[in-house]
Amino acid sequence: MEIIVDLIGASYNDNIGPNGFNRDWNLSKQSIRDNIITPMSEFGNVSVFIATYDNDQIPDIQNYFNVKDTLLLPYENSHQRITYHNALSRLNDVDFDFLISTRFDINFFNPVSKFNFDASPS
Repeated sequence: MEIIVDLIGASYNDNIGPNGFNRDWNLSKQSIRDNIITPMSEFGNVSVFIATYDNDQIPDIQNYFNVKDTLLLPYENSHQRITYHNALSRLNDVDFDFLISTRFDINFFNPVSKFNFDASPS
């Protein structure tokens, strides 16, 4: 089974952005790896894709998550819906069976495998 974990949105800014929120992927990276990526690898091959805005943390993000594909988007005039649309649209030509799409700044407190879903091939 081919599984994609797509991390989308603001991954890092070292100052308060125009919306008043600071973002730092470092605060949730362990949670994403331990509770999303690692548990899903029990069901198949997990590939991590990212769609974010350019910042000096991109190489660290790519290395930490062993990112397969990176989409860098312009921050100016961006909107959450446009960002998600662009991130998901690039998957149109990618062959996969299961998709988990989430933000960089969410901490997951339980492994996704604890949720009741059937990831077996149909």
